[in-house]
Amino acid sequence: MDENGLADQELAVHVFAPLDGPWAATAVRQVRAIWARCADQLGIDRPVETVDLPVVLPEGRIRSGAATALALAEDRTGDFQMIARREHDILSFSLVLAAPMDTEDRRLRIGSAIAPGWRQFDRWWGQLAIDGADAFLGTAVLYQAQLPDDATVALAPIMQSALPFRLTAEPWSRQPSPEGSALAMWEFGSAATDPNRIFVVGAPGGHAAELSAWTWSDGGVAMPPLARYLMHAARLRHAARVIGDGTQLRELQQQARDRVDGFTMLVAAPITVTAAANQIRGLASAELTLIATLSDLQDMRYTVEIAELNMKLAMAVSCPADHALAELLPQRVGEANRFLQAALDRVQHVRKLLADWNIGPQGAAGRTESVLAERGPSETAPPSRGEQAELRLGFAVDIAGYRRCAPAQNDAQHRLAALIRAVVRTLGFDLDEIDREGTGDGLRVFLPSTTEIHTALPILLGTLRDRLELDNQRSHDRLRLRASAVVGSFGPGEIGRTGEPVLELIRLLDSAPLYQALNDNADSDLEFMISGRLHEIAVPPEHPLLDSVRFDRRRVRTKNYDKDGWLWIR
Repeated sequence: MDENGLADQELAVHVFAPLDGPWAATAVRQVRAIWARCADQLGIDRPVETVDLPVVLPEGRIRSGAATALALAEDRTGDFQMIARREHDILSFSLVLAAPMDTEDRRLRIGSAIAPGWRQFDRWWGQLAIDGADAFLGTAVLYQAQLPDDATVALAPIMQSALPFRLTAEPWSRQPSPEGSALAMWEFGSAATDPNRIFVVGAPGGHAAELSAWTWSDGGVAMPPLARYLMHAARLRHAARVIGDGTQLRELQQQARDRVDGFTMLVAAPITVTAAANQIRGLASAELTLIATLSDLQDMRYTVEIAELNMKLAMAVSCPADHALAELLPQRVGEANRFLQAALDRVQHVRKLLADWNIGPQGAAGRTESVLAERGPSETAPPSRGEQAELRLGFAVDIAGYRRCAPAQNDAQHRLAALIRAVVRTLGFDLDEIDREGTGDGLRVFLPSTTEIHTALPILLGTLRDRLELDNQRSHDRLRLRASAVVGSFGPGEIGRTGEPVLELIRLLDSAPLYQALNDNADSDLEFMISGRLHEIAVPPEHPLLDSVRFDRRRVRTKNYDKDGWLWIR
């Protein structure tokens, strides 16, 4: 259970990438980047023993074809999983992030006290997709949890409070759920054609399997009903975005009318042979553009019909916005088809007269295509790489002598969680809104790049010491902590399990000098070591806040590390 009391928080993400069309190559490349980040930064690189699928995506181009699962992987504990499926002309990528469970086969860890809930998972997803997610037909992010007892038509306050802050600007609207089920679903926002959709999905206690079967998996590799519904709804919304408000279709109709009307001038006024030839070629171009656009409209009509049918097969009752779009789009496509067909008839009538009279050239001027043809990504634009690497302060804390019985371990975790939360709050941040990671008997935290490092370090040291002293005065079970801090440049895609700053944190925290300092000072509850680079940045004399803080140089040597660390001397 998360600190806010909302149980079983999970994040499920479904991404739908086209395998055909101008955006296909970019979309597949973006899926590959997300897959690689999940493996590298969340450790989702192990096979699922009960399923014979590779843990990596197929090499080379992934072509349209029969529906099949392509790859599947999970992390060491099974809390995180990802799967890639081909659904004919769509590459579907799905990811689930679940808070760790406190079971006998899993070591109790700080995640039990401050579970990585919705806000943390939300940040992770943003970092996993840092290389871009703009080439997809659509995405769906599902915030899943156990429904509170007071859940009604409106989103329960306890669920609202657990969400990322940005998701409070617009109302959440109740959406249909499987007939006869105890599940409930709400959607954020109101844009009927938005490719990126956000939902909260909940189930009462005891219905976790039902929730998983609807949103993630029933134990097999087949796409779950909600994901399948959302995939076809993404096709529908994509068609709506392509047709837009109809401006380009009306402009094409007007251009065709102008081309036909222009021949009145050709007959009534003196005109050069060149100008006449250009008029005639323009008329031929208008004809070809109309034919291509009408063909696209016909394809769109089939796409909408098939998408609507498949949505109904996946979910008996559609979301209201999708239902309205499924009713509106065929009408708009039909209207556009009628007025463009009328325009084509006029153009072809004039073209036939010109051909019968053997007047002017009959070929079109230049290349023509449908006004509904999608433009692919600019070949000259550099790929999105997110923000540049930033200098950030990170610290880690471990409980020394972590050999308590299970109840005492749980109590120690909660005490440490509250302590770190208070320290971070003193630094001006909410622990739920910054990068953090449980480590088994401690926690690693990276402060935002906006942090003034030379100001934050003394506050961190003093607040951690004072809060720990106060906590130990209130408890019979004394906590003793080892802590380390570093500063480093790493991009926002670093979730916390990779990168040199993280490795340095671990090396300092587990270093012999830090262990020795705690052993040599039996009265000390806290021993803290900082990296050499952090000492250079934050401790020079020009920073008066550190005038009263002293550090002693200690050499830290491991197999792959040999640098100076600085032990805090009080």
